[in-house]
Amino acid sequence: MQITKLELNRFKNLRSFRESFDKGINFIKGPNEAGKSSIVEAITDLFFTDPGSTKKELKEKIGWDADKSFELVMEFAIEGQIYRLRKDFESGETSLLRQNTGDEVTDKKKILNIIESGLGMANRDIFLATTTIRQDEIGRVSKSAEAIKDKLEGMITAGQEEVLASEAISKIEDSIRNINKQGTKHLGVIQKLEKNRDELIYELDKAKREIDLIGKNRTKLKETQSLLEGIKTEYAAKKSHMEKAEKAIQNEEKLKNLEEKFTDLNNRVTSIQSSEAVIADLKKELSELPKIDSEDLSYAEQQSAQVRYLENKANHAEDKVEELAEKYALAKPSMFLSLSAAFMFLISLASFGYWMAIMDMSDNRFIFGALGGLVLGIILTIFWLSKASHARAVKLQYNLKKSNQEEIESDLEDSKVGIETTLEKYKVSDISTLKSKFEHYRDLDKEVNSETRRFESWLGGKSLRELQTELEKVTKDLAVENEASRDLKLYVMNADEKEKLVVLVDALEKQKANLESTEIALKRQLEFAESGCELQASLEERLEGVEESIERAKYHVKIYETAKKYIEKARKDVLKASIGVLEQETSQVLEQVTSGKYDRVRFDRQSLRFEVYSPQKDDWLDPDTALSHGTRDQLYLAARMALVRIISQEKKPVLLFDEPFLTFDSKRRQNALQILKQYSENYQIFVFSCNDYYGEVSEKTVSLEESEAPVQRAPVL
Repeated sequence: MQITKLELNRFKNLRSFRESFDKGINFIKGPNEAGKSSIVEAITDLFFTDPGSTKKELKEKIGWDADKSFELVMEFAIEGQIYRLRKDFESGETSLLRQNTGDEVTDKKKILNIIESGLGMANRDIFLATTTIRQDEIGRVSKSAEAIKDKLEGMITAGQEEVLASEAISKIEDSIRNINKQGTKHLGVIQKLEKNRDELIYELDKAKREIDLIGKNRTKLKETQSLLEGIKTEYAAKKSHMEKAEKAIQNEEKLKNLEEKFTDLNNRVTSIQSSEAVIADLKKELSELPKIDSEDLSYAEQQSAQVRYLENKANHAEDKVEELAEKYALAKPSMFLSLSAAFMFLISLASFGYWMAIMDMSDNRFIFGALGGLVLGIILTIFWLSKASHARAVKLQYNLKKSNQEEIESDLEDSKVGIETTLEKYKVSDISTLKSKFEHYRDLDKEVNSETRRFESWLGGKSLRELQTELEKVTKDLAVENEASRDLKLYVMNADEKEKLVVLVDALEKQKANLESTEIALKRQLEFAESGCELQASLEERLEGVEESIERAKYHVKIYETAKKYIEKARKDVLKASIGVLEQETSQVLEQVTSGKYDRVRFDRQSLRFEVYSPQKDDWLDPDTALSHGTRDQLYLAARMALVRIISQEKKPVLLFDEPFLTFDSKRRQNALQILKQYSENYQIFVFSCNDYYGEVSEKTVSLEESEAPVQRAPVL
């Protein structure tokens, strides 16, 4: 088998990997975390993993920055046929295309058969334990011992893996466990048979006892039937009494409800009729009253208050006007004062003029006399002017008050007209009458509304006619129930009496049921006992058969144990030949790797653990305790290379080596590289490493850069 191309998308730390490969050794070189181990896992998953699986480890392989699962594609060749294998772990689909013919295979079992034809194996454990050598897993051989032994055995038995000894032994052990199993829920064959035997013994003993009881049961049946008949009669009478008492109680309750309903309906009808009359009287009285607008009443009351206010104000204004008139009359200058002041003023002026024109200015007497007359005239004139000014001021106040009085009297007249208009509108003589009629109308209207609400509450959404009809029906029902109650009066009882009767009926019913069950059981016992002889014979026959089955099951266990013993012996004989070949092949490879220091290996037939012979110590050594880490890894490498050649036979599987020679010294590493080179003539080999020395023997080198790995994100939980 040869892998020609790989395409890996969103797989672990590889976003997208595409590469073609050659025959011989392909060296995939790269630093740590560049994706070398991821490629090894991808190849293994392409061969053996079902994309439809929901295992958690598959989710952990999804690319760290991917939004969906990974896709793997491989092109490979088997005996000239070219195939393209695609596994989509997002959709769970698997397909294999035969590129030579264009045929596509989707059946997973057929695809695995084709892969097996190239690898020489269809088991993941065998593949990982032989062809795949991963870092720190070089010693995986012993972990897959059973799978490898089955493969070796299958080779000896011409590949008939379905009849492998390990499977046959496993089936025999399952059969032995199934027969000998002891449990509480899931019983073994012998345990089931023994349980069946115990049940049959119990039934047989019971049948024998039942036959002995036939006579006693017949007498007991007659006594039971007689007692049952009496109980039935008493039960029927007491139950009838209880039912009638119950009816009497129900009748009383019904009468009580009907009487309450009758009283309620009768009261409602009477109240409704009375309420109708009251409402009619109130509405009639209301219709005879004027419906006074509240705004008109308010207006009239406001105007009445205004009149009272204005009348008071008018009286006050009138008094003020009269007062000012009297004051003006007193303040006005008199005619005599006016004429005297004028005359004195004129005389003073004439005297002064005469003095100025005729008299000698040196005559003091005349001067003083003329000046005195002039001053007196001036004083009289000033007094008159002051008096006249005061009189004018009083006259002005008088005119203003007179005007105000006339205004008040005009407003007073308007208010009186408004009151008279409103009173005339409602044909009343005064405001108190108007207010009285308004309040009377309002009170009557409230009474009508209140009475109407009571009326409607008594109706309860029904009409008076409906209530009257209902009352008639209740009256009839009441009469009927009263008639029925006469027949039930004899059965009326108080609560204590009723409770005692219920307890008695219940006790009779239970006693009756017990006797009926006893009667049925006795009849069955008699029927069973009468056929007891036949049943006894049948049970004895079945018991004998079960005991024979127990003996046969125990005999089968002995046969299975004997078969297992001989199959195990035969398996050891079959494996002996293949283990011998394995020891020979492993010894040859080990001798070449260690430059002849170790050349003999022997394998344990059961565990496939092996020992190496040391010429220096002349003894067989356990490699895990006696050899160095490097030498131990070389021994395991030899074993696995030998296993590849033996198990694959004519098939040429792909060999995967992930850092296989880390612990080898330079000389033994060179020896191991030469072995790889020899194997590459027949096998395609992939070597994954960060070391350059593998390039010495490789046909192709593929470099992985660290930058190809994306930034790691948190794994999917």
